[in-house]
Amino acid sequence: MKIFLAGGNNKNVIVFCEKYGVHRLYSFYNEQWYIKKWNSDKSLLMVDSGAHSYNKVDLIYSTATKYQKKLKPLEEYIKEYYDYLSTAPTEHIYVELDVYTRVKEEEISYWNKLVREKNKGIKIVRVYHTVLDNGSLEVLKRWIKEGEDYIGLASDSHPYFDKIFSITKDEIKVHGFALNYNKYLHRYPFYSVDSTAPIATTMYGIVFVDKFKKLTKPKMIRERRPEIFIDKLARIEQAVYYTKLREEYYTELWRKRGVKWDE
Repeated sequence: MKIFLAGGNNKNVIVFCEKYGVHRLYSFYNEQWYIKKWNSDKSLLMVDSGAHSYNKVDLIYSTATKYQKKLKPLEEYIKEYYDYLSTAPTEHIYVELDVYTRVKEEEISYWNKLVREKNKGIKIVRVYHTVLDNGSLEVLKRWIKEGEDYIGLASDSHPYFDKIFSITKDEIKVHGFALNYNKYLHRYPFYSVDSTAPIATTMYGIVFVDKFKKLTKPKMIRERRPEIFIDKLARIEQAVYYTKLREEYYTELWRKRGVKWDE
């Protein structure tokens, strides 16, 4: 399993990710500078399409809050993103622009096809949303029949995980967007997930002490734990290292269960 760390774009996060070989996810919508500057032979880069910004407005996700930032006109952004994909480095992983409440699936499929014809070898992750077929999974099944071997899922799909993984099993790679939760990773053989949580939580004084345990500031004060004195830089390094430890744990867990992905 691979865990992609998102968010926290200060130089210390970048340095520690390189040190521990932690994979990164950047959004094309507002992190293009980091994508262009990417230079690592220890870890992978996943380029997210930025569709989440539009999807939050359309309430694909049940946990979505009102999105305040003024978005770029979608037609303009579609062209910008797919023009980029047409010449993008093929060693990275790219996520399709899954704005399925605004654009028909046939159109997005067509854009993906054009990019793959222009940029041979590019890896594009298709993203299944229940809005596509009301949760019947017919679209997902069709994609797999068409040869898609890397599918993304978000929180709107979690009621269907049992059915989805009975289809994908350990043959189709599945990425979980913001689904880096133990309850999912223990139960389902994700190929990869991403999360902003490890870095985001360090801003609140949280310290990670192993793969699964984290200490809040009130708990450290209450229990008079020495970790209360760890400074922000050390908390960031711990969070990055914790991400790597969890990746190794789940990789080994699923290997023992007979799931081992070819790289």
